[in-house]
Parts: sequence; C-alpha cells; structure tokens
Amino acid sequence: KVLRRSRRTSISVSAMGFPSLQFPGEEAVFPVWHGQEDGDHQGGQLRMSDTRKMSVFGANGIDYDIRAKRMFAVPNGSNNEYCIKYLTGTQIPLLKIGEMYLIAAEASGDISYLYTLLQKRGYPNPADEGTGLTALLQKEYQREFIGEGQLFYFYKRQNLGKIPFATVDASQAVYVLPLPTDELEFGYTE
Repeated sequence: KVLRRSRRTSISVSAMGFPSLQFPGEEAVFPVWHGQEDGDHQGGQLRMSDTRKMSVFGANGIDYDIRAKRMFAVPNGSNNEYCIKYLTGTQIPLLKIGEMYLIAAEASGDISYLYTLLQKRGYPNPADEGTGLTALLQKEYQREFIGEGQLFYFYKRQNLGKIPFATVDASQAVYVLPLPTDELEFGYTE
C-alpha cells in the first residue's frame, strides 16, 4: 500500500505497520545493499520520545524538516514512535549528500553550505535557524545522523565537555577508545 509518492521518495507500509522510506538515488552517494526486508525490526529500532524529537528538530524542524516527517513512525499496535530510517528497503547509504555538505561546512567554516542543506531538507528560510556555525553544525549532525552512531565523532572533533542526552560528562576517558585486547595480546601497540 503506497501512502505517498514523490519524485524523491516512495513511502509504503511494511508488514509490521511501519512506513517504508526508500532513499533517492541522488541522496545515497555510496550505498550498501543489504537484501530484502523481513518486517521484523521493531525491537531493534530507536525509540524517540516527543520531547527528544522536539529538542533535536525544534519547532520549525517538526513542521518543515523532511527528516522529522519521514524518518519516524508509530507501528500498528504501538503507542511509541520509532526511527525507521533504515528499517526497510535494500540500501543503507555509507555516504550521503547531506553528510558532504556538513563536511564542507565544518572544514571550510562557510555557513552557506549549511544553509543549502537546510533548504534541501525543507526549511523555507534557513537563516532563521541561526547563524552560529558550531551550534548549527551540531544541530544538523544530530538531525542527519539519528540512529547511525556517527554523532560521537563530531563531538570528539569538537571536544565537547557535555554530550547532549548523555548521563556522563565527556572527557578523554570517553573520547579515547581503548586498544582492542587482541591488539595488546599480540604486541601491536603502535
């Protein structure tokens, strides 16, 4: 059953009642194909409370941002909203256009890359979202990488003392990962 079809995406309902979001070919720069869906993913999905979703997307984002509208769903028989970013379909992008805009903005210090990304994500006037490059980068990394585990590396590069939504303060003990036991066991310490 197709709920919505546009030039960029196709959304349909899976066996578990989640909408299926197919990423457009022009968004996934380097995808991995993982085979067919089996519809049994609800237990492994990221649950997102309304409070946390609002803190990540903000009032404008809830209304305008295509990610806020299309990456979350309440499955049949549930009262909870889940991130369905990679729930269904057959590709998982390893590098996306949005990620490239974020890398360009962070590396160059040019906020216009962020404004371009915000326009592509549905914001009618990106400059209204703010002008501080670091704060805007952090918000966009939070939005773009929901459920991917990539946000940690942004926080590490920025050396943030407090990671949002974390229960412990960030320090070298958090940011510097220990050497794997196998590496130490065989003497590979350099």
